[in-house]
Amino acid sequence: MPVLHPLPKQPDLNIPALERSLDLSSLTNSYKLYWFAALLDEINRCSAEISFRRMIILMISKCWYSVLKFRLNFGSLDMLHRLVHYIHEKYNLTAEITETELLKFLENIEDFEFEKALINFTKYVPYRFLSPFYEDKLRGIHDHLKNSIIEELSCKDDRAVYRIRSSDSKIEINYNWFEYLYCNTAIVTGWHRYRLVEFLQRRNPNVPSVIDKIEAPQKRNLSEARNFWKKIITAIQSPPPGDLGCRGYSGSESAGAIKDIYTGQRIESSDMSLDHFIPWSFVLHDQLWNLAPVSKRVNSSKSDLLPDLDKHLESFIDLQFMAYITAIESGIKSNALEDYYILGAGNNTSTPVPPPGDRGYSQGIIRESDFKGILRNTITPLHRIAQNQGFGLWR
Repeated sequence: MPVLHPLPKQPDLNIPALERSLDLSSLTNSYKLYWFAALLDEINRCSAEISFRRMIILMISKCWYSVLKFRLNFGSLDMLHRLVHYIHEKYNLTAEITETELLKFLENIEDFEFEKALINFTKYVPYRFLSPFYEDKLRGIHDHLKNSIIEELSCKDDRAVYRIRSSDSKIEINYNWFEYLYCNTAIVTGWHRYRLVEFLQRRNPNVPSVIDKIEAPQKRNLSEARNFWKKIITAIQSPPPGDLGCRGYSGSESAGAIKDIYTGQRIESSDMSLDHFIPWSFVLHDQLWNLAPVSKRVNSSKSDLLPDLDKHLESFIDLQFMAYITAIESGIKSNALEDYYILGAGNNTSTPVPPPGDRGYSQGIIRESDFKGILRNTITPLHRIAQNQGFGLWR
């Protein structure tokens, strides 16, 4: 969780009102959080006048990956979440579409339901975001009268972040606020990020790494893990004289072969891809204990789907145990092997998986049943939570 740094104070600005705009105790949906994200985005582009439509389109782009790629829950009544799914399903847009491409598509879309949703958002979000700046004026006012009062007050002075021009369907950021938010971009963005992560964590309490699921992921590098598995395949294909194969591994009917846990076909280094047993878009890491060598065709087919544990869990666990033993007994060096130790240390077990080269293995501290139990007890609940989040099963 990021640290919540207080916003810099400025005598002529009502900073506490801005902080109350995103007070989590009063947020029942995601709208204000993504509205402010859109506002910061436009300020960084030096735009001071922004149409309602542009703001809503930016809100959609800011939460696209969180909703579709990472399947985060915003709450059962959240209309932004629903709108993202509507666009995705009707127009068959991929979850991985770039923000630039998505914005271009949304700016040119002609869709009655989409336009209706935009109107519904602009009926409330631009106004209610400013409510804390006029609490004294709004006290006791009926809800249906607040919008007109907030707009009128916003145009009288520069007390609030922006002025609302409903007749032109736009907002105008006040100069003093524009300067403050632009000059303090790093701090304000960090403060907003903290609020957003906390909001999403409350609605996704069992989901790992929420902080890394609020924007498009960075490019990953699997080269070390890939090299590790190539070394394992080579070691298995060329066992020492008299070695009958690695203990604990039933994925090969004969020594000298590693088989795809899904198809039973022999894996060759030239046709090897690495599959995330639990999808990467859920766990957000590339640790060895969640990776398995598979054919390129299988990896493409499975993609972000979950495996059937009844069919594949034990084969996967056997494969992992084989890889760990082979690495130790063959003297394979790889920093990625530390992943196994981290896994064991995080399971509060009395017999954690020792790191590579630890003499504890040869002394019998780690047993096959311990290793497999740790992995089984890690994979099973992750699989269940991911399925509850909407990740489908691969058949």
